[in-house]
Amino acid sequence: MALPAIEREGDARFGRPHASSARDRRTMNSSILLIPSIRRKGGLGHLVRMMRIALSWKGTACLFLEPGDPLHWTEEEVRSFFPEFPWDRHLERNPGVHRWDWVVFDRRSTSRAEYLRLQFGSHTLGLDEGGEARPLFSFLVDTFPRLKRKDEPNRVEPRFVPLLEPHALESSPQKRPFLLAFGGEDPYGLSELASEALVKEGIEPEDIDVLLGPARQKPFSKPCGEILRGGWDAGRHFSRYRWVVTSFGLTPYEAILSGATPLLVNPTGYHERLAQRAHFYSLGVRRVSPRRLRFALEHPDVVLPRWASGLNTPIPNVAPSSGLTASFVEYLSTLQPDIPPRCPLCGKDHQRATFRFHDRSFFECLSCKTEFRIYFGGQKKAYTARYFLEEYRQQYGKTYVEDFQKIKDEGKKRLQVLKECLSTVGTISRGLPVKNYGPFDRGSEGYGSRGAYDAGGQELLRKKTILDAGCALGPFLDAAREEGMVPYGIDLSEDAVRYVGEKLGIPARVADIEDFDSIEAFGVESFDVVSLWYVIEHLPRVGRVLERVRAMLRKGGWLMFSTPNGRGVSSLRSPRSFREQSPIDHVTIWNVSQARRILRRYGFLVRAVRIPSHHPERFPPLARALIGSKGCALLERLLYLGDTFEVYAQKIDHDSRGRASADSCH
Repeated sequence: MALPAIEREGDARFGRPHASSARDRRTMNSSILLIPSIRRKGGLGHLVRMMRIALSWKGTACLFLEPGDPLHWTEEEVRSFFPEFPWDRHLERNPGVHRWDWVVFDRRSTSRAEYLRLQFGSHTLGLDEGGEARPLFSFLVDTFPRLKRKDEPNRVEPRFVPLLEPHALESSPQKRPFLLAFGGEDPYGLSELASEALVKEGIEPEDIDVLLGPARQKPFSKPCGEILRGGWDAGRHFSRYRWVVTSFGLTPYEAILSGATPLLVNPTGYHERLAQRAHFYSLGVRRVSPRRLRFALEHPDVVLPRWASGLNTPIPNVAPSSGLTASFVEYLSTLQPDIPPRCPLCGKDHQRATFRFHDRSFFECLSCKTEFRIYFGGQKKAYTARYFLEEYRQQYGKTYVEDFQKIKDEGKKRLQVLKECLSTVGTISRGLPVKNYGPFDRGSEGYGSRGAYDAGGQELLRKKTILDAGCALGPFLDAAREEGMVPYGIDLSEDAVRYVGEKLGIPARVADIEDFDSIEAFGVESFDVVSLWYVIEHLPRVGRVLERVRAMLRKGGWLMFSTPNGRGVSSLRSPRSFREQSPIDHVTIWNVSQARRILRRYGFLVRAVRIPSHHPERFPPLARALIGSKGCALLERLLYLGDTFEVYAQKIDHDSRGRASADSCH
């Protein structure tokens, strides 16, 4: 879906970027907190994966082993399992006192309460995370298959599972036949069970080596070849073997990467279903099927998963800071969030994911219901002279300068709506419907019978001060000046501000609306009108900006803005596609009812809403056939179904009984 042409003027480049994207560096040099599962009888694979990430990370990487749960391994036990690991450098006991760029969860199934306790106000990444906390993560990566297609992740990549680099593996010209490797604990004794099955099929015990995990309590009780002790880098042994008999988890993936063929004996039906989803060859659940074992030994090439040959190929990084990545660690280093992990409006970190894509996640704030996104590409659009000429032409077929008059004419329509608001605000009482304008309304075109449009209508705006934030090359400022207003503009683009000042002769400054000082910039203490045309959706701290705008408006002053409509016909028809095609620098998604509610909270009363463009072709074919183009236009206006909308809101005060009151600025 192409955005309506009216959004051409939307520059909306206000608000300082989040610190992690402002720094010209890779997040691999930053700090991450790794929280693995250390649940007893839950295996050590989650812990091992986090340990390997810590060793590969080039910045600060610490593990947090949450204490106090009798169902978890203690810190002392974990350290005894892996004494060679540099714990002094990679263990954090008080993570809450530090700021982390990322908190990475690898706990299989994190509860909501656990998540809220462990996120520490940071961006969070869930690695194969399920459970009720799954929708809460900033970013989700699934390396293992999922049994339920719920809460889709940002990235699905089986090649992120094996965290051993091929060069770290031991090579052996003479491969031994079998290695039994059933994880750190093997609580179900699957090593003995698999050994018995192999011997029954005629395999000599001395051809069967056994890798015992560090948490296994009892010795191996069957005749065998060599007994190896596993640690966090146990996968280095796999390249010495033709077959690795194991359970679903990290091991079968690393076996394939090492050139071995995995055969699975799973401890539970859950592991069995995961193995089937990943197309691993399974011999059974807590038993070995002689028939399946016999078939595997006779047809070793057949039992390899179809995707096995691609496991050690370079991984394309589909994030905007792209390239080829060799591992999950390198991929994580490219993820650079552009805003903090909290609502841009109310500032609460209490949100739930609604849609996820490879480069961003959309959330609904559970406190104020604002929908917003976090973008992980780390790149910001630069609005230089190139944008207003070449890039703008590529998108719209003409340069911004060539499109100046059309945008200016649209600005005149907006000013006519403001005039009608000024002429009728005294008759609008609280509780009555606001005025709705469609693209073909008489008022929106600038003619009609009301006093706002007669010869004296211009007096309503004469000498009123107006600040246009995100003014671009100034077409709206030029229209306001022709109406007798006193215009001022601010923009983050130096080229735009220079054009407004030199070509139009209108005062303009390079400034950020969030901390804009009007006295310092223009010698003006307050304004009658502030406009934000296609700006508000770009603001990373929109709540702070609304407070700032209210403070710089005179009593009864006006805020006008336009924005894409999160409940327009395109979004309602295909909500996922609408968000996927949304520009990456759009932080929030607005709708009319939300705007009315939010503005009231910040001291504004919506007086008029305008739907600036009409697109019947975006309605379903059946609707177009039944009600026609004019019917679609009527629905767009009455039900606010346009893909963009404009809001005209007045600054209000509250009396002692909490009722809204406003004095118009005319």
